[in-house]
Amino acid sequence: MNFAGQPAARLNRQQAVYDTEQHRSLLITIFSPALFFAPDVHLRKLESVFVDDMVNQVPWKAFINQLQEEWREFILYVRGHSSSETNSHG
Repeated sequence: MNFAGQPAARLNRQQAVYDTEQHRSLLITIFSPALFFAPDVHLRKLESVFVDDMVNQVPWKAFINQLQEEWREFILYVRGHSSSETNSHG
């Protein structure tokens, strides 16, 4: 998998051994600016974790933990915002 001792050896976990070019879908290309390019940011992070169809456990767990934390913050913001609107109208 890492081609140890070969000229094309993988020197770090983020280095691809195989030439694989990923294309974004038309849907993501169109809606990404409206979503403040969040899909592009997450895709770049995911591509750095997922190289040559392999995932290393430590960076994967860090990636998932970061996503969960972002979602928690977003949910807390939305809950706080919606409760303040409810209190101001009641």
